[in-house]
Amino acid sequence: MRPIWRINMALLSTFEKIVGKERIMKIMKTANGFEQLFEQHSVVEKLQCDYKDGTCTIKFRNNTVKKIFANCTVFNEQYGIPISEDGSKIYINSWEKGLTAYDTKDGRILWKTNIKSLSKVFVFQEFIIALKSGSCIIKINAENGSVIDQIKGSSIEDIYNLQYYFFLIISWKKNLCVVDTSTMSIIKNYSLSIANPNKCLSFVIQTAKLKKGYLVIEGFEEFPNMNFSNKGVKFFSRVIDCNCVI
Repeated sequence: MRPIWRINMALLSTFEKIVGKERIMKIMKTANGFEQLFEQHSVVEKLQCDYKDGTCTIKFRNNTVKKIFANCTVFNEQYGIPISEDGSKIYINSWEKGLTAYDTKDGRILWKTNIKSLSKVFVFQEFIIALKSGSCIIKINAENGSVIDQIKGSSIEDIYNLQYYFFLIISWKKNLCVVDTSTMSIIKNYSLSIANPNKCLSFVIQTAKLKKGYLVIEGFEEFPNMNFSNKGVKFFSRVIDCNCVI
């Protein structure tokens, strides 16, 4: 029996995510949409998205406010809206329409991709890393939206930004691996049995972190030894590599 690999993109009212170079964003529901706070972004303080009129209001740290039409939806609330390091662009993702880059000054559409089924999007200065559901990791040119490179895989479940350009990829058939997205190369491989040593049927990874060479995953698990009678959700914090120097 195959374990149920659940990812933590649940419908939470408030949650935190890592976008790009450790820019933490906090997402909170509002009456007509959601508000997204950037705690460590040097230029942008927060975004406010309104589902009724599709607008996105951007508040900069210099107290400037810009309101643009960006067709925001509940999909963006689930995954968040990435923003460029200099605050000049926001990237609105749509499951069916692809990724669109908007100019934060006047709301102009700078470029669009026709790549559908993108979920997580991570923005860096020169490129964007995106997860195309279940099939590949795509590297996109941040200036024009063209595809630079991709890593194809069978049944990719999720990706986590560890540090700078390094990501942990979760895949059923190819286990876990660390990828350097600056070169789009796989530099570390791990077995799923290391991540799930208790053979839990329900296994939820919430975060993956790199701490002084230790690769740590955290989350919740239930039904150990592949037995549904062993009930009780337990939190775990697990080191899967004690010498992950990247």
